[in-house]
Amino acid sequence: MLTTKISHFLAFTFVSITGFTACKSVSFTGQGSPSGKATAHPTPKGPVVPSSSPIMETLTPVLPVTPVVTQTPIQNPTQNPLPNIPATAQDPTQSSPTTQAYYPSNSKSALDSCSTAQPPICTHPMLTSPLQKAGSIRASIVGAQMSSTTVDQCQWTSYSIASSCLSSNTMVQAHWTNIKIDGSEMIGSNLSSGRFTNFRMNNTDARLSNFSHSIFSTAATLEANCLAGANLTNAQFENSSFNGSNAQNANLSATDFQGQTQFKSAKLGSATFAGAIFHGATYFTNSDLRKANLKDARFENSVDWTGAQLSGAIWIDGTVCNEGSIGSCATDH
Repeated sequence: MLTTKISHFLAFTFVSITGFTACKSVSFTGQGSPSGKATAHPTPKGPVVPSSSPIMETLTPVLPVTPVVTQTPIQNPTQNPLPNIPATAQDPTQSSPTTQAYYPSNSKSALDSCSTAQPPICTHPMLTSPLQKAGSIRASIVGAQMSSTTVDQCQWTSYSIASSCLSSNTMVQAHWTNIKIDGSEMIGSNLSSGRFTNFRMNNTDARLSNFSHSIFSTAATLEANCLAGANLTNAQFENSSFNGSNAQNANLSATDFQGQTQFKSAKLGSATFAGAIFHGATYFTNSDLRKANLKDARFENSVDWTGAQLSGAIWIDGTVCNEGSIGSCATDH
């Protein structure tokens, strides 16, 4: 009887996942705990209350927990279904003959070959090779394969993730606090209706991912990322920076930007900002907004358009900017 109880306890405690945990059924202490029920698609209203917690550079390891992996790739419900991924492309321990068609060899930048095209997942050259299946969730994660997993309504606190693959995941209504993601791949993942506090994602390929109806509070640093085709509709950002990112064809319509917002030197061609609200000082300095949609966007503070390319952009009043418009929208009217 005692032996049975001990074996059950060990099985419960050391359940681990490839990637993240189905934490509706697993109990955590402090980190990775269930967030409980959340209302789907919250509509951002009013100012976000800042948190006093800084991003933690020294992170406390987490006890390992147990694998529950869904191998079926997730679909982003707001975008066209993703094409089927060849089985060989999902094994990062094998070289992919198609990788070179998407990325330059030895690439270390998420901006290389950034587009709305769907490459084989877990094949970006900047990832650790070979990737290792994550047998446990630790505070500092490097070179892990954590893809094609469904984990909703969880809390993730104080994690640093680098050179890892988080593509094709479903993590709806999750809470992310003090998170750093760097040099990683997060293609076609669904992180909608999430809450992100002190969230930093840099040099990461997050094309075609879904962040709609999410709230990014205190600070949101999303610099030098590939966000091509990403869905950020009805999201709320506080003191956000997208400097140097490529968000071509991204959807940021009806998004609420609190505090200072920066899109300096960002590629925003054909991106949609229709109906977005910018409450604080906004910087589109040297950005590429050609054919972007700014119709009905509202700017309640200063805007720096210095060097911004606006050829073919749909302006706030619905007019189309003339070819060669730089720094301001020139029209024939």
